[in-house]
Amino acid sequence: MRDLLDRIDFQKGSGLVPVVVQDAISGEILMLGYADRRAIELTMETGLAHFYSRSRHRLWMKGETSGNTLRVVDLTADCDYDAIFYLAVPAGNTCHTGKWSCFHNYVWDGPLMDALWDLLRESLVGGARPSPLMDCTPPPDPLLVSLSATALLRGYDRRVADASVVAGGCPSIGIVMAQRLGLRAYYAEATREGVEERRLALLGGMYDESVRALLEELEAEDHEVRLAAFVVADVGVPGAERVRRIADLSNDGGRRILRDVRGGRSAEI
Repeated sequence: MRDLLDRIDFQKGSGLVPVVVQDAISGEILMLGYADRRAIELTMETGLAHFYSRSRHRLWMKGETSGNTLRVVDLTADCDYDAIFYLAVPAGNTCHTGKWSCFHNYVWDGPLMDALWDLLRESLVGGARPSPLMDCTPPPDPLLVSLSATALLRGYDRRVADASVVAGGCPSIGIVMAQRLGLRAYYAEATREGVEERRLALLGGMYDESVRALLEELEAEDHEVRLAAFVVADVGVPGAERVRRIADLSNDGGRRILRDVRGGRSAEI
């Protein structure tokens, strides 16, 4: 521990180094703070994230008043040893505003949506070949999966539900979304054996008739589906209006029509 501390360049920042904190479960960036040598020592000794407040000019432990601590499971320095990374398990929301992450003020998502739109179109081209969104053949582009999860889950965190159910289309998409939310994931087939959690998120690649039936079945068993998020939705299936989705998918004169519900764009495939 001493060897690591001796290598950290505290002088560059007048005794402090920036500390980036990432959620060990969801991968979400939670906050940016600053630490002096003693704060990092205390983090290593206690396993709980400590920082140095530049406004109050004192050491502080995250959660010392709120109880929303950050349990640090890994600590890494950057290439120049002038910045620190905490991988942490949060005990509650990190931001003082009540948000899960301090990074919640969206400034510019144009490039994200443009890239996602192009990837969606590419995934649905191919004639008789099924889309990877529907059956993982071939596996979907990892960037498509990641950007879809980012766009669909914006504004949500793990407090939205107690568990998730993965259904509809390629299951890897639902699994990634479940991890982003920090929720344990059940496969749709497992729901027939009983899911104990009441508040659920229903996640997947495509909303279709099978998902509609599952949604009704879950609610009939007194589950509360708090969030239904799918990359595309068959607009001909009842209940599609309940689904938070990137695009509607319909068929007009034998051509697939892709409609971006959030941005109002449309395209023929």
